[in-house]
Amino acid sequence: MNNITKLIKDEFDKITKNWFPQNAPTLEIEFPKDDDIETASVYDEKRNKIILRVMSHNINDNFDNADWSSTQLELYHELLHAYQATLDDSCVDNSKVKELRIIRKSFVGPGHCDRFYQAIIDKAAYFGLKPDEFVKRV
Repeated sequence: MNNITKLIKDEFDKITKNWFPQNAPTLEIEFPKDDDIETASVYDEKRNKIILRVMSHNINDNFDNADWSSTQLELYHELLHAYQATLDDSCVDNSKVKELRIIRKSFVGPGHCDRFYQAIIDKAAYFGLKPDEFVKRV
């Protein structure tokens, strides 16, 4: 667990320094005993905290920039929610969001409003991707 914890924390620190000049979210890493779907990772907006739950079958994940692991995808997805919380509706480019919603109609769970899609648009270039590529991965 130490290796995956270090990988997560290093990636989290790198991204938050770039995305959040102030008020960066905090991170809590959990290792649930069972892989129940109810233990999905979450972003808690009230506490500005990401709770990243690493399932037992992902403990040996590596972080690779070309082929993202499940743990990386979870982390990036929750970081997008944290970034989304910094946006207001006036930041949304409705025409671009509409294009992304055609590509990826929905995400599971709450919090995937237009500002979430705008976060994808804003942060795709960080990963060297276009928004229409990034939305398919996260």
